[in-house]
Amino acid sequence: MKPGPFTEYLNERSATSQTLQQVLGLDGPDFRMRDVDLLLRMIAFSTRLPSYKGNLKPFLDETHEIFNSHWVNDSVAVKELVDRLESGLQFLINCFGDPKKVGRRWASGGFEAQINRAVLDVQLASALDVQVRKSQEEGLINIEAEFIKVSESNQEFVQSISGTTKSITAINARYKIWQAALEAVIGKSITFPPLPHAQ
Repeated sequence: MKPGPFTEYLNERSATSQTLQQVLGLDGPDFRMRDVDLLLRMIAFSTRLPSYKGNLKPFLDETHEIFNSHWVNDSVAVKELVDRLESGLQFLINCFGDPKKVGRRWASGGFEAQINRAVLDVQLASALDVQVRKSQEEGLINIEAEFIKVSESNQEFVQSISGTTKSITAINARYKIWQAALEAVIGKSITFPPLPHAQ
């Protein structure tokens, strides 16, 4: 990662985020920088998804460069967003009852051990929605049960979080399917990030 004020912020925030480390199954800051990479991805997918062209690395690199260049203007908004992302992760931990279930695929009757970033993308998007959080807290919806249900009943969703997960088609599919599933149970519209445009 190129040096800059946003880079410093990513390094410091990921190193001190117990929530992020719990979800990744880490005991502290990661020498392989998986925590830094995941925080960058969460910020990028929350702020710049419509500009995604189907290739993840340039998309993340560009996000990184933009925030390094405009940190003076964007720092407050980014820090507020990361507070919300952390709160969303904690909400998911509470929903699933175990940080090592969050962002994992459901397959063969159980959660996989390895984190799946494509799964976490959509779970986190729903965790940021006020309506979803309210519905979970009031017992109107069970996020874990819904995720298992969609994973067992919707083959398109399964394909979108398996194999080629970085294509625009896969991203659009998993966001739309998960959003529709939650809206069907809640009975109200929920807010997800705007999606990339099909090429």
